[in-house]
Amino acid sequence: MAILFNRLYVIFIIIIFLSTAGIPQPEELYFENLSTQDGLSNDIIMSIIQDSRGFMWFGTFDGLNRYNPKEDNFTRFYFATPQDSTLSYHNNNLIIVVTGDTSNRLPIATLSELVRFDPRTGETVSIEPTVPVKKKSDYANNSATD
Repeated sequence: MAILFNRLYVIFIIIIFLSTAGIPQPEELYFENLSTQDGLSNDIIMSIIQDSRGFMWFGTFDGLNRYNPKEDNFTRFYFATPQDSTLSYHNNNLIIVVTGDTSNRLPIATLSELVRFDPRTGETVSIEPTVPVKKKSDYANNSATD
């Protein structure tokens, strides 16, 4: 009985080996580290997205960065200039989230507002929230009536 078990075990191992031998292995993955030395505006990255044209978009603590892998370079986009007040410059250039939409525009959440950025034209449009924002007084009135 032990000999039969050993033979079945060996046959089982051979079948498993042969069935996986023909499965193609995934390509080797390649990673490249990019930093401020490569042109990134800040090393603290909050959000990354790749658009339909292959550009990588990085939302950082100091603006939006587009990486072109074909040319191996960065282009920086800022939503406030250093001439603005320090607080405004910081709040508008600290990119929290970058995402894409079906029109190849980039909805972006900064620390102070939501904007939709069109990479082809460089234009930004403020996005108004569709959910009504309650004031503190609204909460006080609701709790008094509950």
